[in-house]
Amino acid sequence: MENKTIKAVLDEKLSTVNNKTRKLLSETFKDKVFTPVYDVSLRNQKELAFDRLKRVMADKPCSVRDFQTDPENIFTMHEMVNK
Repeated sequence: MENKTIKAVLDEKLSTVNNKTRKLLSETFKDKVFTPVYDVSLRNQKELAFDRLKRVMADKPCSVRDFQTDPENIFTMHEMVNK
């Protein structure tokens, strides 16, 4: 039996929409670029935000077409990125 944390079990039970996107982003967020950084200049904050955006979109978890074809995926992306 797989060892899961309580959070992982709850996320799995409560998140029934777009599990593929959720799993992809969960793996993406393990990248070192998502490690919290404190007390940095505005310029470095902007660069970090851009680096994080590039990292998320490198896996192509969504498309502009999703607004028309799969809007729930857009909401999932928004939810996951803002956790």
